[in-house]
Amino acid sequence: MRVFQYYFMPMEDAQNIDALLSNCRELFNSEVNICLDFIRHLQVDGLKSAYREKVKQCHPDKARALGVSSDILKRTFVRISNAYETVLPYVTGEKDINRLITQQKKPSLRHDADQRQGQEQSVKKRDLWHTGSMPRKKLRLGTFLYYKRLISWQTLQEAIAWQRSHRPLIGQLALNYNFISVNDLNTIFLNVAPGESLCAVAKRLGKLTDHQIQTLLNKQASYNFRIGRFFIEMGLFSEREIAALLGSCTGHNRSVI
Repeated sequence: MRVFQYYFMPMEDAQNIDALLSNCRELFNSEVNICLDFIRHLQVDGLKSAYREKVKQCHPDKARALGVSSDILKRTFVRISNAYETVLPYVTGEKDINRLITQQKKPSLRHDADQRQGQEQSVKKRDLWHTGSMPRKKLRLGTFLYYKRLISWQTLQEAIAWQRSHRPLIGQLALNYNFISVNDLNTIFLNVAPGESLCAVAKRLGKLTDHQIQTLLNKQASYNFRIGRFFIEMGLFSEREIAALLGSCTGHNRSVI
């Protein structure tokens, strides 16, 4: 079984950059050169203006006038809203765009198969690896692999970030639950202050209650992809090895009941 750590841009940052640029392109015309520097200099008013223009073209209330299905326009509106919700925190400063720019400028050092053995030890020195015994408590698969010293702490964090990145956005969930209307979501988006989260705005405007917000956050957290898929996609373990490790993790958890 292979035990190594890829040394390159953290998975969370790589996924955030890809998602950020892709969603920003949804909001701006193709003539705009979308890059991280563009987003760094983007102002909230500029983002809101681009969002307004896109919404004018796809608001479900325009279905009859445009002669198209309101369901089609709603799906387009949700896609534009998700794009806006993804980009907004980096423009307001809630998330750090400068850190992504720094990570993007770092050299990418991906391991080829013939390099792994020689580089494994140097990578371990730069990362945190568990050195103690296996704790006597129930563990999730990712944590179990860390305590078994099969993955590093950094790899565990990247796997968790990957899992979280596949969750649906709060705005989309609020629409799905009929907690808010399309117009409510539009109002929430256009009233976000710098550093303010979407849930905080919705509460301030009286669009969502504390109970509804907690329901949405719990539902969002429940949409977790199986973390084993991350390790397989990264080439750390094969499907057969993950299946065997899941069995070992289950056995461990039964032994500590």
